[in-house]
Parts: sequence; structure tokens; C-alpha cells
Amino acid sequence: MKRSSERILVTHAGSLARPDDLMKMLIAKNEGQPYGDTRPGYDAYPSSSG
Repeated sequence: MKRSSERILVTHAGSLARPDDLMKMLIAKNEGQPYGDTRPGYDAYPSSSG
């Protein structure tokens, strides 16, 4: 177990609230269905070089 005399050590053992549209996307992904933005030419992860 970590100890500290200079700060309070904490853990997070819960789940943050998720919007409905995010939940729908996560469920679709988990079920192997298309998810996210599938518009032609849309790149959700564009390269950072530019």
C-alpha cells in the first residue's frame, strides 16, 4: 500500500455519467455493429501532421 505524508492518496472505484448517444455507440461497438460517424470522407482520427 502506498503511503504519503504530503498528500491524500485516493482511488476511483465508480463510473462517470455517460450521455445517451455515447451509451448507444458503446453498445453498438460491443455488439459488432457500425458505430460512430460513418459519413464518407469523415476521419474521426485525423493525422496530427499537417
